[in-house]
Amino acid sequence: MKKFRLPGFNLNGTSASSVKDEYMTAYKDLKQAQESIVKATCHPRDFQSSPEHWSEAREQRQQILQNIEESMEYLQEWYYHAAHAE
Repeated sequence: MKKFRLPGFNLNGTSASSVKDEYMTAYKDLKQAQESIVKATCHPRDFQSSPEHWSEAREQRQQILQNIEESMEYLQEWYYHAAHAE
């Protein structure tokens, strides 16, 4: 797992509670987007005129889903950090 730079909560900054709530909202929204992408059609039959493009399209889709996973890890790290600071 990647280590992310996390804030040091203090009286002059954003409250840990606010950050926790914001990052949970962002996580839920991203999770919904991930589920929508997984459900979206990406099928070889749609590449019949250029079958060689199917594997490239599939790899791109997998990379996008991997990027979402990494983003979700980032959001979780911030969330748990804020939750422990409350």
